[in-house]
Amino acid sequence: MKTPFLFLALLIVPLGAAAQESPPATTDPEVRPCSVTVPGTDVTGWKEVRAAGFTFCVPASWRPAGRARNGVDARTWRGAGGEVTWGTGTYRSTTTITTVVTVRSGDPLPAPPAGQVNRFTEVIGGSVADLWDNQFDGKHYTGAKWARPSVYVAGESRDAMTARLQLQVYRTVRFAQP
Repeated sequence: MKTPFLFLALLIVPLGAAAQESPPATTDPEVRPCSVTVPGTDVTGWKEVRAAGFTFCVPASWRPAGRARNGVDARTWRGAGGEVTWGTGTYRSTTTITTVVTVRSGDPLPAPPAGQVNRFTEVIGGSVADLWDNQFDGKHYTGAKWARPSVYVAGESRDAMTARLQLQVYRTVRFAQP
């Protein structure tokens, strides 16, 4: 008779201990629902990110890489196999791709590594934006920049599907009214 009671007691103790654990802390800012419409994309459930002078939306599963400061959210957001970063001023790419090629003396140099550069313009948030989706060495480098106001959102992803999602994120940019 002692064995069934002992078995039941062993089941109750772990369940009680699990119930007392607190949920993990999150660095997510206050979640604000996205109120923007983007043709061809369902942004229901996306959350709004406050940037300096503008807002944009990201999928609900994306998380900030950093902390909110001075009324704006983190500058970098990660999710779905990539990340995006926002900023003000002139956009400067920090990505450098280096290829090392070894050739024997007298042999012709091989062709440079293949890449694909896609650049286009759209009106987003009432202002003209230059967008890009460039692919090199198996990665996509995406972005959107505006001359007026001088802001940008840029990202890196591992696949074409995530790059397309990042472009949809950029299409949610809305500027604060003066």
